[in-house]
Amino acid sequence: DAMNVSQTNGKTFIEDLAPYVDLVDFVLLDYGVGRGTPFIAETLLKSIKETVTLFPENRIVVGGGLGPQTFYSLEPILQRFPLVSWDAQGQMRSSSDATHPIEMNRVTAYLRGSSILAAKYMKK
Repeated sequence: DAMNVSQTNGKTFIEDLAPYVDLVDFVLLDYGVGRGTPFIAETLLKSIKETVTLFPENRIVVGGGLGPQTFYSLEPILQRFPLVSWDAQGQMRSSSDATHPIEMNRVTAYLRGSSILAAKYMKK
């Protein structure tokens, strides 16, 4: 993951990402990495602010611990960047085992809640 590499090579995340601007369709800022680990809004906002210097807001995807009970953590992100997309995986099953199938009741609850939240911040 580019952020971890940037921390060890002395470059900023954006310096590492810049050479790939013409090759990348979307940038995924995922602190959960499929494990359901929640993001810290302030840290994620800083990363988004840096990333929009290279990519438009609608080409940035955020993730980390999003699920049917935690979708509300997107609110500070959507307040500032309403066009970002978001990703959920780890919280779509009650098991922490990624080989287990996702549970449609969790997906449905997540989609309902996050859709209502998104509608609140969508630009008209």
